[in-house]
Amino acid sequence: MKTKLIILIILLGLIIGGISYWFQPYNQMQLIGGFIMIMRCTGFFLGALILMLFIKKEPFLISLFFTFGIMLAYFARFFYDVTFWDSTSHSLAGIEVIVVQFLTIPFVFAGSFFASTFILLAKHKFKQAFVTIIAMLLVVLMMSIPILLIRHRSKFNRQIQDKTLDTTHVVQLYKKAIKKGNVEAISIIAVHPNLPDSIQKKLSNSEFIDVRKRIAFDTDSEEILRKLSVDKDWEVRLAVTINKLTPIEILNNLQSDTIEDVRNFANSAIQNRK
Repeated sequence: MKTKLIILIILLGLIIGGISYWFQPYNQMQLIGGFIMIMRCTGFFLGALILMLFIKKEPFLISLFFTFGIMLAYFARFFYDVTFWDSTSHSLAGIEVIVVQFLTIPFVFAGSFFASTFILLAKHKFKQAFVTIIAMLLVVLMMSIPILLIRHRSKFNRQIQDKTLDTTHVVQLYKKAIKKGNVEAISIIAVHPNLPDSIQKKLSNSEFIDVRKRIAFDTDSEEILRKLSVDKDWEVRLAVTINKLTPIEILNNLQSDTIEDVRNFANSAIQNRK
């Protein structure tokens, strides 16, 4: 495959990835009434399929370079977020990168091999087409599993955001989230208005920084805010300065924090209350 063609494929992947990752609200599951993950993966599938139909080269190489372009766009968004927007926005970066790859690679390969099957059938190369179909079915099976898992988790997370849930129901969902190890769900439940104070207090000691950060952002407990203001992780202390219910006394203490961002946010919070 010629260098110019490789650059073109990578560039097209960069454009598709750019549209996918740059023109959507970060960290939201819904966009224009649709499920973002499905919309995104459908775009990857169709992009690879159309690319294969036009270029008609080795589907594996097309998929490889197209995926590389998409991942470049994702990492560009990643570094933009942590550099210019919010340094804590990708606290689960390792897991996030794995999920992005798992949702990109299967769909890209499925699209290119699907198109390759049509090309082979048109040339009456039935044996090669059969092998390609088997490979494509395996890819489809691989990509269906994470989509189902994500949809299930998203449905559960939307359920626990219902503020009308009574205490008994909230506690039941909390136990389910703990059992599943769903950190995102635990973080949401941690600030539910009908969660018993004793459980929120317990969760303020969570080993997961995202849970402690979420509590620091939203809790109205002075006792918890005081404890989290000296948390070992600076992102949690920063969240305390952002909480509008944090007492001035705690903000004054955070003005002498070891991290500059925490000091600056604490100072801004105090100035905004004058």
